[in-house]
Amino acid sequence: MQAQELALELSLDPTSVHGNSIRRGKHQGETLAGPKPLPSNLRFKSSSPSFPDELMFTFTGTTKKITAVIVNAWASLTRKVYGSGLLAFHAFCNARNISEAEHAPVKSITLASFIATMAGLYSGKTICNYVYGVRAWHILHGSPWIINEPEILALLTVSVTLTPISSKRAPHQPFTIEHICEVRKVLDLTKPLDAAFFACLTTTFYTASRLGEFTIPSINQFDSNRHATIDGVSEVTNRNGFRVKAFILPITKTEKEPMSVSWVTQQGLSDPEEGWLNHIKINNPDSSDHAQNLPHFSGHSLRIGATLEYLLRGVPFEVMKAKGRWKSNAFLIYLRRYAQILAPYIQDKPSLHAAFVHLTSQEAPINNPLLPSR
Repeated sequence: MQAQELALELSLDPTSVHGNSIRRGKHQGETLAGPKPLPSNLRFKSSSPSFPDELMFTFTGTTKKITAVIVNAWASLTRKVYGSGLLAFHAFCNARNISEAEHAPVKSITLASFIATMAGLYSGKTICNYVYGVRAWHILHGSPWIINEPEILALLTVSVTLTPISSKRAPHQPFTIEHICEVRKVLDLTKPLDAAFFACLTTTFYTASRLGEFTIPSINQFDSNRHATIDGVSEVTNRNGFRVKAFILPITKTEKEPMSVSWVTQQGLSDPEEGWLNHIKINNPDSSDHAQNLPHFSGHSLRIGATLEYLLRGVPFEVMKAKGRWKSNAFLIYLRRYAQILAPYIQDKPSLHAAFVHLTSQEAPINNPLLPSR
């Protein structure tokens, strides 16, 4: 959302966002925004012990290094989202004539008022992300984060309840094997792009991965330290002779350490092994148009569809949760909507029924944007 649109939606004067009060961070590039540098008494050295004069020059250089390193605690896309939150926060403060010195450390009453102003206008998730952004900005500049946590958490919880209907997202529709087969019908797998596309589609699906874990925003943004490469592909055979194709993901949305995902050969037109071998043979994807009369899907639909498919095959809930690397029971939202999955668990079999009840009674935990685990 643009600065003026954001200010208007908050009932603020767009001109109240001073030209020099919002800037790009020196080390963050196009990401985490912030106001003018904090007053000297609010920077990292304010919370550190006193140093002899001869050490101050070294310590000043150290604080710059700390800032350059700590900014990497947040992913690039996350920093962009946080930048939007900071823009809203500073516009809010400027409209209420709150001095820049009082932007950080933020007073709990100011933060509470900021949340209350947005409640009912934005989705609860957006408001939480905005608070995350303000908190991240404090951490980045070494400013104390002292707030009335119970009050802020209560306000964030209520903001979720007050999310306007227009801001609520419909559940992702699952991308199914049938959809994959329909897509394949209009592809020419002898063409580089089609071959690469189909290999990516089937590998993402059968590894139950996020689409962004096997794609990159653009060629210029490729980073071998962050994106999957052919060097991370291997084939493993277990003691029973089952072959598994494994892929190393250097970094994921939720994990900073490399993780391995895998698939096995499947029957039918959606076989990921056939798609992969064809891609390796053809290589060198090139630009090409492709289309098919299918519903609009988001990238997350592949992961949802894979979860649905494996559950329909009878894969236990906990096993699928582990394979899909679900951090919470969020996938149960989709599980409850499909009678095919529920059917075996609502028969006259107490043990199966108990297993299902145990899982579905566990709601996904509410994220706490005030804790350092984010």
